[in-house]
Amino acid sequence: MIKRPVSGFTLIEILVVITIIGLLIAVSAGAYMKYTETAYSAKTRAFITELEGYADAYNDIKGDYPPSSLNSLNLVTTGDDSNEGIEAFVQAIYAADYSGHRPDSTSDLINTDEDDADKKRTVFGFPALLEFQDSWGNPLIYIQHTDYDKSFTYFIDGPYGLDTIEVSALKNPRTGTYYRFESCQIISLGPDGIFNTDDDECNFDRVLDD
Repeated sequence: MIKRPVSGFTLIEILVVITIIGLLIAVSAGAYMKYTETAYSAKTRAFITELEGYADAYNDIKGDYPPSSLNSLNLVTTGDDSNEGIEAFVQAIYAADYSGHRPDSTSDLINTDEDDADKKRTVFGFPALLEFQDSWGNPLIYIQHTDYDKSFTYFIDGPYGLDTIEVSALKNPRTGTYYRFESCQIISLGPDGIFNTDDDECNFDRVLDD
């Protein structure tokens, strides 16, 4: 009786299959990351547009846009001056005596630098200086037009971990004028966590340097 050889995979065939599976996983992971980044960018862009609407409403009621200075609200921080612009924005639109529209949900509010105001003035009933965050967990940058000539310190989770950065209002490189020169700028650092790069999300159409 003749025995037939047992069929099976050779080592080379197994290695080829493993390599193909690895390539498929890598391609799928890359596509998923790209999809996630696109979704986060779209969500942040929509949120910035929403906040700009609240800033416009504040201007209609108060005669100017929410300040980006705590001093303008007669507030003093118990910490340093990190994230001051967006903290002042939150304090303004959530002020207990403000009758205009503001976000109903507080899920996008954080306190990155864990500081408080020296007094309670918001509907929250506590003094924490909260900030609106983008989809990547960093505080949004807010600058009112009267502060465009100033720089601000922001505490962020950047590409090299927790760090403080200096930010200022952005100008159109072709005209040399500030974007939204009569209102306010709202900016997200985008997925790279770096200020003034191509992936930043803003409440204006940026002209990138050639």
